[in-house]
Amino acid sequence: MYFLTSGRLWYKRPSLESQKFQSGEWVDPDEDWISEPGLWLTNWEHLGSATATRASTVIKVASSGLQEVIKGSPVATWAFIKEYASRFAEWLESKDFEELSDILQAEDHADQIRAFIPQIADAIGRLEALSRVSMLKRAVQLPAMRSGR
Repeated sequence: MYFLTSGRLWYKRPSLESQKFQSGEWVDPDEDWISEPGLWLTNWEHLGSATATRASTVIKVASSGLQEVIKGSPVATWAFIKEYASRFAEWLESKDFEELSDILQAEDHADQIRAFIPQIADAIGRLEALSRVSMLKRAVQLPAMRSGR
């Protein structure tokens, strides 16, 4: 996944009917996501190409690097990211191929992406409650184990 932090990119992808490029779209800094599907899906193939139209800065988030960070995160963070990725993949699968793009335009997709979050927050709340119950059970059992020594 990439984030444009300065400059501007022009993105275009070939049409299904021919190898000619269909109309393109602008990628603006701090507004659009570039190749987010590649972060969550191991089999994502880029559908088009982006070209800088002026000096630009892009930050890359590698899926392998993100996985390493997630492994060291609290359980709730891991659960949130897993659920988000799952909902993102489901959403992508609901799209027709011609609707897919390497670019997610904020003005077109931000509300859909945000809609995943409340549902995820509910799931994480349930997970955290289970985790607290588990921790309480362990805390209650520890003194008994110590006194048995």
